[in-house]
Amino acid sequence: MKKFRKDPTEWENKKMTSQSVGGDFTLETLKGQDLIGLYRDYDVFFAHWIAINRLGKLEDALTLRKQEEWHEDMGACLWFRDGKIVEPPFYVGGLLDTNFPNDSAKYFVQIPMIFEVEE
Repeated sequence: MKKFRKDPTEWENKKMTSQSVGGDFTLETLKGQDLIGLYRDYDVFFAHWIAINRLGKLEDALTLRKQEEWHEDMGACLWFRDGKIVEPPFYVGGLLDTNFPNDSAKYFVQIPMIFEVEE
């Protein structure tokens, strides 16, 4: 039987999810596990499924992407010069901006959607 809980250092600075069929996400730590009987009932499964999908979307939002992957539906993004975030983003905007620094903006992350606080 495989070890269910992996060493946390294995996942440090790495994505824990991967996209699966239908646009949902799977948890990489469950690959190769026998999932039958892992959940005691449907409500536990559903809560886990929602949590994994939210984690996957968050990881996607925080993953640097190459300039070629940008499209106008993404809107304004935070742009970086290289593939490592060692300095703050130097540009905020999109490729369609007239003053976009095409020669130096190589990687981006989308600006995350902020949750509204209900009062």
